[in-house]
Amino acid sequence: MIANSFLSFTVIMDVDPPLTELHRIEELWFDDGNIVLQAGYAQYKVFRGILARHSVVFQDMFAFPQPPDEESVDGCPLVHLPDAEVEVTPFLKALFEPNYFPPFPMKTKLVTLYGCLRLSSKYGVDAIRTNALKHLTSMFHTSFDEWDDERSVEDLDNEYPQYLVCCLQLGYEVDAAWTLPCMYYTLATYFDVLKLSQFHGVRWRGIEGKIAEAHQGAVMAGAEEQMRECWNVVLDVLADPSILEQCETSNACGAAILARLHAFQRDNREFCRDPLSMWQPSDWTALRVCPDCHSRLKRKVEAKQQAFWDRLPEIYGLPSWAELEARKKVALGDEDDEE
Repeated sequence: MIANSFLSFTVIMDVDPPLTELHRIEELWFDDGNIVLQAGYAQYKVFRGILARHSVVFQDMFAFPQPPDEESVDGCPLVHLPDAEVEVTPFLKALFEPNYFPPFPMKTKLVTLYGCLRLSSKYGVDAIRTNALKHLTSMFHTSFDEWDDERSVEDLDNEYPQYLVCCLQLGYEVDAAWTLPCMYYTLATYFDVLKLSQFHGVRWRGIEGKIAEAHQGAVMAGAEEQMRECWNVVLDVLADPSILEQCETSNACGAAILARLHAFQRDNREFCRDPLSMWQPSDWTALRVCPDCHSRLKRKVEAKQQAFWDRLPEIYGLPSWAELEARKKVALGDEDDEE
């Protein structure tokens, strides 16, 4: 689970200051390039024709006649991009290095995914955008059955909570609405880690992000609803007397269930906003009840979790799963390998 693995994190801000002197990105500085792009203090000497071929935005940009006194670098016209180096570098690598941004479901990295998704959406590079959306969807599913599935994005590290804030911001920007419920859910599990920084602003690898004011109420309400649901799952299941009605060893099973109820209250405070992950395999192993009670309990937990998942979009003021799934199919194409 994404949510389970990082609950002990503290908020870690960027410590390396961005470069404030002009510098070339050597792997994207081609001797025979014919245009120089600049993002912040980073410069890239690349090929105008390839940019125009893949991006209608660049194509339109280059269609305008250039003034006679235009800036130039290394004998090439200079174009300033209003984007961060940390986004531009992976995006251009995806354009000019065929194997840099691997097709889903091969593995990629968070920073690669972020830059490729944001700028392919902004500059209209459809092939990169579709691939990036597939990788993003592997992190934030639309089906409870896929909640535990392996994702194609690696390097989840100590800054993952800050990434989630930036990612939610990006999800709205690029209209990836189907990823938002799971994104909100996962973000809420880090509520005590991020605290008010998610509203005031965080930095992740040089990218600034915060929860937009219009969505702050949903974050607060959703986090509280997830906390209530955690205790509903525990109390409605473990405190349900009907579990023991058909049990032949009801005294022993009842004592075992009561012991687990106390254990949950004592040991699972860190999962207080994570109802979908709070029952781990080790919890089922530790529950010393008869096979029939074990089966009934597990079915009830899964039913409660499925019911919560079904109303997750509603909790955060989003369209239904059916509508979000339809939007996903339009964006990704109705392919067998899109998940």
